[in-house]
Amino acid sequence: MSEKWGFIVNPVAGGGRGERILSELHRQIKSRGLNASVLMTTKPGEGTSLAEILAERGFNPVVAVGGDGTVNEVVNGIALKGITLGVVPAGSGNDFVHMLGFPERFKQDHWDALFQRQTGNVDLGICNGRYFINGMGFGFDALVASEVSEAKGARSYLFSVIKNLLFYREPVVFSIKDGTAIKRNCFLKTVGIGRRFGGGFLLTVDAEPDDGLFDICTADKLSVLQRLKLLLRVRRGTHIRCKEVRYYRTDSVVFQCEQVMPYHIDGEVLYAKNFEVKIIPSAIEVIINASNIRD
Repeated sequence: MSEKWGFIVNPVAGGGRGERILSELHRQIKSRGLNASVLMTTKPGEGTSLAEILAERGFNPVVAVGGDGTVNEVVNGIALKGITLGVVPAGSGNDFVHMLGFPERFKQDHWDALFQRQTGNVDLGICNGRYFINGMGFGFDALVASEVSEAKGARSYLFSVIKNLLFYREPVVFSIKDGTAIKRNCFLKTVGIGRRFGGGFLLTVDAEPDDGLFDICTADKLSVLQRLKLLLRVRRGTHIRCKEVRYYRTDSVVFQCEQVMPYHIDGEVLYAKNFEVKIIPSAIEVIINASNIRD
């Protein structure tokens, strides 16, 4: 029996790039004579239910065509079901696909690598019952993301970054591990399986997606100058050498906050007060471009 390839396309990803890539996707499928189903999302969150449908109908692999948020939705529909995940980047944020050895824009050799279906296994995280494959976090960056998602536009992003660089007030966060609680004022806390966040910021620069551990990057209360220094260095991943940054690895952690706050999970903005975060080692098989995987 031939493979049944499932594709879930977010047409509005990347300002409509998801829809624009459709013709090329159909051309690639036709040229290979694949048995394939291409489904389109019509609203946020629908990628999960569509992935569940494809899994139930025996489609494997299931390929997310969109950004990191689309990947997250698909992951939550196929996690722990023995389904292989593929990714065709088409979003405004395409951070996770770099861990698979693919670039943000496909050329023919990248399509070829996808359909060769060479695979590896990566870890999954779970936070408050939701799976993630790249990372989650809260603090300054999550607040900016939440404000931008409500306002939209490049100008709103720049305004939010500048405003919060100057006026962000670090919330009190309790980190609990092995029954011990540590109280800190948190500027930034990122839990990474992958390395990149926010379109190329290397917050957990040393993360390996298959080591069974989260890389955690955290910065506590900072002055405005310290905040600026941190943000200038995080693009290159050199921030982890700053004395204001703590960087460590663990397989689980609990965070408790004094108030409900925004957090990001694979690029999607949600809200919570408490976070129970655990890793599931080698939980999902993914299609990789083996020739371009970082050792």
